[in-house]
Amino acid sequence: MNGDAIMKRIAVLCATALLVLILIGGCGDNSANDADHSEVVTSQPRSFPGRIVEGEVTITAERQSYPASIEEITVVWRNGTAEEITYGLPFTLQVWIDAQWADVELLPGRGIFNLPGFMLSPQQNEEMTYTLEEHYAPVQAGRYRIAVHYFFDKDRPVTDSDRHHIYAEFEVI
Repeated sequence: MNGDAIMKRIAVLCATALLVLILIGGCGDNSANDADHSEVVTSQPRSFPGRIVEGEVTITAERQSYPASIEEITVVWRNGTAEEITYGLPFTLQVWIDAQWADVELLPGRGIFNLPGFMLSPQQNEEMTYTLEEHYAPVQAGRYRIAVHYFFDKDRPVTDSDRHHIYAEFEVI
């Protein structure tokens, strides 16, 4: 690869990172005091062996049930497609109430997330831990899911219609 091609790749990666930050920046509750960043999430993905569903991107909770003292949830991202995807740390916790999913209310002043974009190559798995206690009050027994989104790198520049929403369900007992 010549120097011009390398510089073009670096420029595209920088522009992509900026775009991800701009697009994901609208997630969460922005009513918090932006100066308070004590709830910074520092999770990093790590490789995780497991079954990949051909042609699909899936996430699965590491466990089917958790105690009410749950502070974080680890999910396994599986990219069964032929395309690279990008996902991040912002998430929403939802609870099953009256035969429908409802967002769990954020703690006052919470909902600010770090906004790194993690790339997951085709036919690969990664494990990611999402911290609940920094954004939500302790949960009660019930059926829950973590809602996150991803996009295909081929869809750049990314618009709202390019975001794919995905969920991992679990029980709190």
